[in-house]
Amino acid sequence: MKLISIFLLFISIGFSARASSTPPDTTFIRKALTAIKKQDEHALELLRDKITSDDVKALVDLWDINMAWEVKSGFVNVLMDQSGEVTFDLMTDALNAPNVETRAYALISVTGNFSLFPKLLDSSGWVNEKKVDEAILKYQKSKK
Repeated sequence: MKLISIFLLFISIGFSARASSTPPDTTFIRKALTAIKKQDEHALELLRDKITSDDVKALVDLWDINMAWEVKSGFVNVLMDQSGEVTFDLMTDALNAPNVETRAYALISVTGNFSLFPKLLDSSGWVNEKKVDEAILKYQKSKK
């Protein structure tokens, strides 16, 4: 029954079915997907402290490039403290997100430079769109 309810949750937030993956049956994944569906940033932030490498892999396996940006941004929010090969494609895609915070978190993840974040803020402590976009452009040029 749990597997069916998780599958229905996947479908309700726009997950596409993939023959090679089966939904994991874990409390963490269920909570993460619920928070993503509700766009509950507070819940996603709390989950970041509890995420394991298996959870990261399971969430990345459920992510799809064709999802709506609200959903993809939720994935970035819960995975923002992760970097490396496992999250690279997801975070690279998120560099194009319409939400500036999502782009900032993705940039930090793909570069692995978590000390970059304060440099992306304005004097009031808010993420600065111009600084983020300039940093993304600089990163993209360095990869060519």
